[in-house]
Amino acid sequence: YYFCNSPVTQAASTLLTTSVGLGMMLTGFQALSVMANFSVEWGSPFVEVLNVMKLLVFDVELLQVECVYPSTAISRYTMRILIPLITVVAYVGCYVVSKTLL
Repeated sequence: YYFCNSPVTQAASTLLTTSVGLGMMLTGFQALSVMANFSVEWGSPFVEVLNVMKLLVFDVELLQVECVYPSTAISRYTMRILIPLITVVAYVGCYVVSKTLL
């Protein structure tokens, strides 16, 4: 009881709830943006929403890495899998550096 109601746990619960909510919202937007790839004639307001949702989907091919080195299906797949991991490592690195400098 005391652990669950401590100020530290309450602050962590708020941050966790916010993070999970934002993550679910982003996942929903990305799932919605997949509908733009269907060969269906959507109505006018929905087409604009889908175009905005396309911005939230990270397309590796936009980086045009093929200019630097030849790309295969395996390398594109590996890159798509590693980008979230690299992002997390970069955030953790920034956090560690910021805590070290303070």
